[in-house]
Amino acid sequence: MIYGVVNQSIVALRREPFERSEMVSQVLFGETFTIIENYNDWLRVQLTFDSYEGWIDAKLCVIIDQEQMDLLSLSD
Repeated sequence: MIYGVVNQSIVALRREPFERSEMVSQVLFGETFTIIENYNDWLRVQLTFDSYEGWIDAKLCVIIDQEQMDLLSLSD
């Protein structure tokens, strides 16, 4: 599995992988997620906190590996 963490204050979680798509939620700095799919510069993700799914702009996060994800999970 591939994981990520948001590195911006607030990132829009969108219904579709487009900037003008409806924002269904917001992801806050430091929140982690599992990457489900990659489309152009967009990532379909499932949030670790509440399992919510949606699309985020790939430029607004950092991809992390399993070891880094485990370390972040321990710090919660």
